[in-house]
Amino acid sequence: MHSLVRLLVPCGLAIASVLVSVACGGPSQHEILVKRGRSFEGQKMWVEAAQAYGEACERKPSDASTCERAREMREYAVAIRSYDAKKLCDAGQLEPCLAALRPVRSLQSDNQGKVLEVLTQASALATKQCLASSSDLGAGLVELACLQHWREELWVVEDYRRHFSERSRSASATLASLALAQSKQAIGATMSYLQAARCVAPLDAEHQHVLDAATSSFQQRSRTQLQLGYEVNGTERAAPGTCTELVASIGRGLSCEAAPGSNPGSNPGSNPGSNPPLQLAAQVFSVEPRWQQSHEDRQEVVRYKAGTQTLANPEYERARVEYELADQRFRSTERDTREREERCNSTQDSSDCSAYDSIKRTYDERLNELNNARNRFNSEPATITEDVYKDHSYVVRTHYWSAPFRASVRLGSASANPEITQIDYTDVEQTGFAEAGVPTDRFEPPSPTYFRDQSSQWLSQRLRAYVEEEMQRRASQRMQDCSGDRVDCWATASYWLGSSELGQSLLAELANKTPIQCTASVL
Repeated sequence: MHSLVRLLVPCGLAIASVLVSVACGGPSQHEILVKRGRSFEGQKMWVEAAQAYGEACERKPSDASTCERAREMREYAVAIRSYDAKKLCDAGQLEPCLAALRPVRSLQSDNQGKVLEVLTQASALATKQCLASSSDLGAGLVELACLQHWREELWVVEDYRRHFSERSRSASATLASLALAQSKQAIGATMSYLQAARCVAPLDAEHQHVLDAATSSFQQRSRTQLQLGYEVNGTERAAPGTCTELVASIGRGLSCEAAPGSNPGSNPGSNPGSNPPLQLAAQVFSVEPRWQQSHEDRQEVVRYKAGTQTLANPEYERARVEYELADQRFRSTERDTREREERCNSTQDSSDCSAYDSIKRTYDERLNELNNARNRFNSEPATITEDVYKDHSYVVRTHYWSAPFRASVRLGSASANPEITQIDYTDVEQTGFAEAGVPTDRFEPPSPTYFRDQSSQWLSQRLRAYVEEEMQRRASQRMQDCSGDRVDCWATASYWLGSSELGQSLLAELANKTPIQCTASVL
């Protein structure tokens, strides 16, 4: 009986690399890291070499030579990078200078003092590039923004922190003075200047108190009352949650507090600084639309593995026949070889010995053929197992529901034509067949409130679009009609456009669109 046992997973093809290292004698992770460190070192990639040796040392602290090599590479990397960075700083190239230092700033090295020396040089270069000693607020804010650009990398340098703090506190003091110089009517300007001042440096208690009071007054003055009329099929009714949902999603200082005695279409007047209510009327003609249902069937076919079957292996019989023929040829050649060898030995005749020599090559060929035939025969199983595939047919039923919906939204007393839309719902239903990997999809009709909920969502989207459009129009109009402080008008317009923290935006405006980040927390 020939053996059918095969080595299915040779050592070099094992799946788990860790097991391969153990079972097959492969290199450990420590050895791989050491080799990687040597490769980096050979390429003069000192930082990468230090990191590779360092990881190898962490994995095997007992390897003193590798740990020492990691230390040497760190020292060398920091020294080389510091030298390169200093040359760049000497040439006035601030960004390349700092870029050269970044990879080694976190390395533990006795040469980190050299890094600090170069950072100090870079700080002086940054200060020279950023500061122009201007007394103008806008220019001072541009200088501050320039210093902010290098804050993360240069904060470790004491001189840089000092210059940064001086510019921040100077700008904050100027902004606070501008805030206190505003008239009592320009509370938006007061609030915005103080927010900007607080952004660049902490406020003292007195200025913070003024900011809190101004913010409260500004929000009360600039708040827009949203008055929402709701009518269904000609009958007025409340729209619970609609107004509050709009206010929560849009913001912009909106309020659902209706003015006493006001109703959609009335004229609330316009006292100085007042903000007339935003009046919306929603008219719904079909709040519970009748829906129509239909379905569509689609035949699907999936091919799947139904099992296996065992069959006679045709290659097995062919290999057996070839093996037997090869064996017969070899046995015949073997007999002829033996006879010629005996004749040569007994007669010592040259012709007999030549005949023996000539057949030895044939003997070797027949033996090789026999071994090949035997190996092939031994490797062929008598039977083979094949997968059996079948087709599974099933029906996919798609259900459709649709319902027309009519509604209109108008601003104030303006007229509006009803909009007609259709609310759809689709559900797929099919019987599962696990053997073929077909999942079960059960029939799920729409919930009893689905169409009503969808119509409400559609209406909310239309209301929101009207509110946003009207608030943008009011903001634009406020800037066009501004007859007082421009910053105050800007604050109100920005508030209506959705800005809640105006200080940072004002800083950018004052600094000629230069973005400035709030940094008071680091001073």
